[in-house]
Amino acid sequence: MPSRIMLLLLGCLAFLPLPAAGSCAEDERPSGVETAVERFMRSFESARTDYLQKLARAEQSLGRVYSDALRSARRSEDQAAADLLIAELPAVLKTGRSGMIQTDPEHTARVEKAVERFVEQADDAASRYVQQIDRGLVVLQRAYRTAIDRAEVRGDEAQSVFLGKDLASITAALPRPDTEGTVFRPEERTIVRLERILSGTPGPIQRSFRGLHGYIGSHSKASPDTHRYGAGFYAAVWSLIETPIRSFQIGLPSTWVTPDNRDNTEVPLCPEGTLARNWPERGPTFGSVFQTVEGGLGYWAGNRFHYGPPKFSMNATPNCYDTEVASPGWPFFHSSEPLPDDMLGIAQLSNRMLVPPDGLTFSGNPMGELLGYAWMALPLTPARPDPQPTGEQAWTLFVNAANFKGPVAYYLPETWSRISHDYPFDHGRGLDARPSSGGLAGSMEINTVPELVVVDGRGDTYTKIPQLQFPVDDQGRTVLVRDVTLYSRDAIYNDILAWREGGSMPDGVFDDKGMFQPEIGTGDVTYRQDELPIRGINELARPTVFEGNVFGLQWSTPQKEGVARFPRYFVGKGESRVAIDADQVPAETRLLEAAFSPPAADPAPYSAEPLEGAWATPGPVAGPFEVFLLDGSKVTYAWYRFIDQPVFQQYDWTPQEQASLQGLVESMHRHWPIDRDYLPPAGGGSLASFDPTLIVSPPKGLEHGYVPIVIRQELAP
Repeated sequence: MPSRIMLLLLGCLAFLPLPAAGSCAEDERPSGVETAVERFMRSFESARTDYLQKLARAEQSLGRVYSDALRSARRSEDQAAADLLIAELPAVLKTGRSGMIQTDPEHTARVEKAVERFVEQADDAASRYVQQIDRGLVVLQRAYRTAIDRAEVRGDEAQSVFLGKDLASITAALPRPDTEGTVFRPEERTIVRLERILSGTPGPIQRSFRGLHGYIGSHSKASPDTHRYGAGFYAAVWSLIETPIRSFQIGLPSTWVTPDNRDNTEVPLCPEGTLARNWPERGPTFGSVFQTVEGGLGYWAGNRFHYGPPKFSMNATPNCYDTEVASPGWPFFHSSEPLPDDMLGIAQLSNRMLVPPDGLTFSGNPMGELLGYAWMALPLTPARPDPQPTGEQAWTLFVNAANFKGPVAYYLPETWSRISHDYPFDHGRGLDARPSSGGLAGSMEINTVPELVVVDGRGDTYTKIPQLQFPVDDQGRTVLVRDVTLYSRDAIYNDILAWREGGSMPDGVFDDKGMFQPEIGTGDVTYRQDELPIRGINELARPTVFEGNVFGLQWSTPQKEGVARFPRYFVGKGESRVAIDADQVPAETRLLEAAFSPPAADPAPYSAEPLEGAWATPGPVAGPFEVFLLDGSKVTYAWYRFIDQPVFQQYDWTPQEQASLQGLVESMHRHWPIDRDYLPPAGGGSLASFDPTLIVSPPKGLEHGYVPIVIRQELAP
């Protein structure tokens, strides 16, 4: 017969993680441990309060110095110094490091000295905090060790295991200074977590937005320098989540194009005062954040209108992330109002496709169909010397869907050269004049994923994230990207240039003599949750390059109904999070029935109304017109003569320059239909379809040379 102790132990261990205090009779803390716990809690609260008070005093002292320096900078009308001071204080308080650079020497020295004093005071306060906690832990550990020894002498293995795990949980809950040079702060919820551990009851469900992070990435291997004037691929389109939720951002396979500045290894491309110049990890040249073409397929936290499938959105950062340009009028979801007239950067090229600020919608419920798209440098306008030296490259978006094919819009070369106006080093270094920095291949950026977090009575952390689903074939494969192609000037650039200079008009189809398909590579993903590495996802869905240079995920277990799913429940294990099944989540946490917040019911509209400035002069020639998209939004648009659309009004072009570009575009509208394969066809699979409401027809008399410009997008009544 098994002993009573053995039966008790088996009963407790059958429901790992171990039950809360008191769920098995032998799992109660002895009185000596309870007394030590109470003393420790008092000492922890005292040490924590003392540390935070000292840190607050140090921060106030530093803030006063910054305020004095800021007033001094404003009195001397040193706007650059004022901007730097405003931007830097939050970073100093977070990292304890100063990045003061070449402002007024007097207040620079004063601020630098104050930062050094702040770091010394913060380090001293943190050191005292750690010493107090360590003294308390020694006493606590002694009490636990005594109780564990007594339990083992009695053969009470269940209580011994419980007490060991209990002490480990308390120790793990304590915040500690981590990275040297980083100001240390105990988490506000630490004391609550300790109370939950010590009382043996689960805490409330908390919401966070660090539920999953990582890059499901692919990369193209060696490619010739000649093939850097365009790049594209076919990406899978599918509903990543079953139900729309708030504050969710994951990019499906998308692009990343930057200008080739390999000849510069030392000089910053980002001028002082730009946002990215505050990111020292990107130095010394800041080439990776100087200028980018991003965007693509995905879900973004800033989306206002939700309907299930992903959307397609352009995006570019032409000036070191000071500005993002995502449509012919608006930034990347940040504002209800359009960009200032002098920061507009995209020209609407298609006379058939609407480009709403909230992204292009898709028809039906796509589950793995493909969208082909490519960014191509086209010489639509000649290089010019003013308002700053500007090249001739117009990076143009071409798409290939079942119901629309061809060019959609392009970034004006001036969009890229503008940053060099007051920073001559950047002359000729932007995407207006340089090819891309190299090959690319589509990658998924998992950015902002909500999570629900519960700390149970033992101090174990359980989390839940939204259910992420993927299309899967009968071989257990998810195809993410295929047919990655890089382009030289022979693909279409040279034909456009010859046409612009008086030659015959090309048909727009990319010439295969200008194409190169690089070999694709990939690797495991470093998934993280709350900054902790995750175990259990790579083992389930491993990034793989399949035969035919197709990139995707290989699933290790059979999937049903053509859909594979990521884990959605996790438990903390030491310094990591481990994926678990739903039946391993304790019912007391209430995670199984907990739900994520839906999107806002009444999102603010995007609106350029009332039309003024570049939107009104010369202004539209027809409209407004309305359409209703599948995402539940109403889009209002008007027809502008191509050269009269808002983006061009900031430039003082001659009538001859305007007429030349206008004539080029009129010919495109007349001779380039939306059912022609401009990109090379996909090597497999079927094409996704855009929301048919996005595809419009010009009014009578405006068939060629006029474009539809969105002036408002709002929730449909």
